[in-house]
This record gives sequence, structure tokens and C-alpha cells, in this order.
Amino acid sequence: MRQILFTDHKKIHLDTLVENVKNELIGHASKISIVMKPNLKVMIDTCERLMEYKNRIVLVIQINSCNTAMIKILDPFSPYFIDRLAALKYAFENGYNTSVEADPMIDNKMVELVEKIKEYVTDYIYIDSPSERYVNSFPMIMGRGLLKCILEFYKSKEMMMEEKEKLIGIKNIVYGENINKVFSTSYKTV
Repeated sequence: MRQILFTDHKKIHLDTLVENVKNELIGHASKISIVMKPNLKVMIDTCERLMEYKNRIVLVIQINSCNTAMIKILDPFSPYFIDRLAALKYAFENGYNTSVEADPMIDNKMVELVEKIKEYVTDYIYIDSPSERYVNSFPMIMGRGLLKCILEFYKSKEMMMEEKEKLIGIKNIVYGENINKVFSTSYKTV
């Protein structure tokens, strides 16, 4: 499966996304996953414009936390959690294949997040913890101290295992070390 990373949640770039998706599907890709951080308006427009291809598309919504305050600290210009959830729900209700990427998970509320999104996910929920490289990529004013605290939480294998154990039985969860099972390494950024 080819993957297109839609790097901007603004409508202005949606024309580029739609054009790239159509070219990929008409060209050689049998199925595409589109990774995005949409608000509801962008998702409605995306779904309407790609409706004829919906059976060949997986819409992957990036949701790193269900805590909007946390999202706003680390990604201040992206849509709120409630907006991303509404976008996920809209895509699901309109017959699209849907997935969620919590990569990296930016708080210790993994179970709470999964409980809020699982009924709208048809494909997979991918969860990974922050890496040292991710933490160090943030300037100090953007919350590096906060991320270091989160990283320490996830370094504790016992705590991570406790969170994972609470999610046993949910069949479509994939953890960081198993991401290669989800999709190939063929990426295109839009």
C-alpha cells in the first residue's frame, strides 16, 4: 500500500492532495493511505472529492492525545482533539476505511484515547511512544521539558505494559515495534 502524507490541514493544499491521490490510484497504486490532521471541514471536502475512490483509500487521522491542552502545547496550529475526532467519525460514517496514528503518543492516556476512537476505526490504531530524537527536536519553549517527562513515563516498561494490558482484546492495535506490518515504506509527501 502506498502512503501519502498530507502535511497541511489547511484547505488551500487540498487540491494538491486530491490530484496526487487520483494520479497514484489511476497510475499504479491499488490502495493508498492518506495521513492527515484534519478538521471537520477539510475532512468533508476530502471525502466528497475522493468518493469514487473510497474503497481504495484508508484515511489515517493523526491523534496523539485526547487532551486538547496537550496538543496545543506541542502542535499549536493543528486542529483540536474534538475536531480530529469529528473528522474521523465523518469519514467512518461515510464509508471510508479509517485508521488512527498516535505517533508519538504525547501523554499517558493511551487507554482513554483508544476508548474514544475505537468505534470509528476500521483498519488499525497505531500507537508509539516518543523517541529521544522526537523529544530533542522541540525547542525548549515548545515543551521539551514536558516531552521529557512523557518519555520517562514510557521508558518505564512496567507502566507501558500496564497500559497495553488494559487494551488486550482490541484486535486492531499496532504498537511501534510492529509498524512495518501495517504498511510498506513507500511514502509520498504532499
